[in-house]
Amino acid sequence: MKSAASVAVFLCVWAVAAGAQEVSQEFRGVEQVFGRPGEEKDGVLRVTFPRSDLRVKLHSVTIRAGLALTSWAAFQKAGDGTMMMGDLVLLGPEV
Repeated sequence: MKSAASVAVFLCVWAVAAGAQEVSQEFRGVEQVFGRPGEEKDGVLRVTFPRSDLRVKLHSVTIRAGLALTSWAAFQKAGDGTMMMGDLVLLGPEV
């Protein structure tokens, strides 16, 4: 039983380590500018910004920041430059 628990712990640690891939060198500057890590997949770096400062209710239901109140920006190499796209969650005065 003790060895089964050890194997289970090893597999969990291995899965987390395998999922935590390092961002390529060309995108490290982007992470430094935003001051937060991004997630790179298929040559696209995506950086997210949950708006945890907002308290939004629709009728009596509270909308959680991770559900619909998250800004994001994505970056991908395009020829000699970089393409960026994203969505920003803003209040009226922030526009």
